[in-house]
Amino acid sequence: MMRVPENYAARLIPFSVAGVAHMVYPGAVHSRFEHSLGVYHIAGEAVNEIKKYQGSELDISDFDIQTVKLAGLLHDVGHGPFSHMFESGFLPQVLHGFKWSHEDMSVRLIDHIVDEHNIDINGDMRKKVKEMIVASSEHASLHSMNGKRFLYDIVANGRNGIDVDKFDYIVRDSRACGLGCGFHFERYMFWKSS
Repeated sequence: MMRVPENYAARLIPFSVAGVAHMVYPGAVHSRFEHSLGVYHIAGEAVNEIKKYQGSELDISDFDIQTVKLAGLLHDVGHGPFSHMFESGFLPQVLHGFKWSHEDMSVRLIDHIVDEHNIDINGDMRKKVKEMIVASSEHASLHSMNGKRFLYDIVANGRNGIDVDKFDYIVRDSRACGLGCGFHFERYMFWKSS
């Protein structure tokens, strides 16, 4: 498993997921780092659950599980300050027509982290992690999925938008705002009836 240097993971700590929501909901101070850890955990739970019930049929390997989890952990590492406001409000004003997304920046940062720190990671895993991060964007490349398209939908689902990234922030945001949460992703992920 790739060990992410602390300074790259820690850069997400000051970035709030909920923006200025803390001005109305004082509990909404959770960070992009906490969210990334949550997505890492839920992605692992999701792929392990699929493996438990259909693993041999779908040929899910430990490599696949580690790749999905790593994509969950690193999917937002490319976010800038003020998150989506930075991406959709500020950058278009200064980049004038240049397309930029936090997904693309996450991919670039992964390459930088691996190269800068000489991290020994399987080249295929590195490639697939990056593809999983951009899977929902217009730049998605579907050529190396090898019949495992479903793995690319776990973290960033561009087909229907149902993914563990949203599972985490829906629950995390609503609880942090004290709104309660009527959404129980576990029922969808684990097919529980309670």
